[in-house]
Amino acid sequence: MDCYNCGATLNRKTRSAEHILPRSIGGKRIAYNLLCKSCNEQFGRTIDNELASRLTRFYTLLNSGEPVLPATNVSGNRKDGKIALHEKFIARVKKNRSFAGSKDYFRAIAKICLNYYLSKGYPKQYCETIKAFIRSGTPDNIFQYYAPESVSIHQLSENEVSHVLHIHGNKQSGLLYAYIELFNMQNLIFIFSMEYDERDIDVTWCRDVITNADLTKDVQLHLTREQLEHPGMSSADMEERLFPRFERLLRIIQGR
Repeated sequence: MDCYNCGATLNRKTRSAEHILPRSIGGKRIAYNLLCKSCNEQFGRTIDNELASRLTRFYTLLNSGEPVLPATNVSGNRKDGKIALHEKFIARVKKNRSFAGSKDYFRAIAKICLNYYLSKGYPKQYCETIKAFIRSGTPDNIFQYYAPESVSIHQLSENEVSHVLHIHGNKQSGLLYAYIELFNMQNLIFIFSMEYDERDIDVTWCRDVITNADLTKDVQLHLTREQLEHPGMSSADMEERLFPRFERLLRIIQGR
């Protein structure tokens, strides 16, 4: 096996323990056949750190009641300073009605999707575009927020908070894409390929953030080529539709 980022041969000395979902947001599942130690550490310092700076707070609030923020953000690591910074962050999201971060944030989410896909042993030749995006942030037209108005993608129980990963590949349409939900409020589509020509894939993994248990999900998502190439709504408008999901997460946190 080779590192999917740099191509280095993975052996006992070079392989690393890569979390499919980052540990900072509750990820437990590990794969040793994805990244070498050097690439894992590089991504950890950069794009994974960017994702953690925005999302770790919600995992720790759900599980310990106190936001965990990067130590560099708080002088002396004081609890009241952490809370003040967290409240400032939440106020900014509410004001802008947008959670979107830098491109590094989306690169980290793309890496989660690729990790899951490759950990299942699916064909590697359809991953070049998303690998390029993870490395450099280009091309930037392979992802968008996704929040259909009248379609239920899966059933969400009343106080459930979970991460959802779904891979869809269809030989007839040639489409291969991932759908991901983080805390059920950062919901995105990442396109792997428009020329998929292998066996059909419809596989889902769901992790409950509060109980740390895997959940069974029946994800109903069958997008067409037209919907992927020409979305009827911008990614920003789709994100606006997701804002009630963000408010729902805050209510669940406040009720714990």
